[in-house]
Amino acid sequence: MMLDFEVVNEDGTLPSTAEELSRILSFAAGRNAAKMDLPLSPDELMLAELIARPDEFSLETLEPAVLEGALYYSRFDRLFGTGGSGARIMLHDAFRDRVNSYQVENNISGLCKNRVKVGNLSVEYLDDEGQLTLLESDCLRLMEEVIRLWEFFVSVGATDRYDLFEELEDETRVNSTLSIIENFLPLVKSASLQAESKLWTLRSQDSWITTTVEKEYPDSIKICLNEDFSTDSCDWRYFILENRDQTRFPWR
Repeated sequence: MMLDFEVVNEDGTLPSTAEELSRILSFAAGRNAAKMDLPLSPDELMLAELIARPDEFSLETLEPAVLEGALYYSRFDRLFGTGGSGARIMLHDAFRDRVNSYQVENNISGLCKNRVKVGNLSVEYLDDEGQLTLLESDCLRLMEEVIRLWEFFVSVGATDRYDLFEELEDETRVNSTLSIIENFLPLVKSASLQAESKLWTLRSQDSWITTTVEKEYPDSIKICLNEDFSTDSCDWRYFILENRDQTRFPWR
């Protein structure tokens, strides 16, 4: 599953930004998902057999890492109840690894621009794309963004439209204060913002359906503070400004 970069951009140029590489990965993921119910190609079938029985394809003892990898991808077949899902996911992961190698070799940042707007306040900032590799220079830039995001978060809180909570690991919320966040900030290496608004519609008694919508003042603004740079890190803390207008949450 090779990547032909020359046909990715409409103008024939090679990708040179995190946004372009992100589009490549999103397109590949969508294409892979669309193929999940189709018959396997000969190459995919051979890979599926290798994943299912890696020991039969080598006269020598395979390294533990190889066996562990085969077991990891074979789990997808059991999860989806079909043969071949693991092979296609393995191919996509290999494709993603190649995109990441291209990114690092060409010193392309793994950061994308995000923008959050609340009333007449707005902030544009750099955030981890998620599927790309963070360069050393990216880590420095992420650290520089923390205070800007914190200052924006404080400004939104000053509109007096929101209550402040901390979201715990079990997704429960407890009352919080800005001073609690300020005391934690010296440990923070990276941060991101999420603004969310929803329209709730009663489908039946005690059953609601929801649609994501845009609102001038969002239902909630979450600042995510991380003691590490990796999105896989478990060192996140989440603080939420929730709109005081309780009519926005009719399911409560």
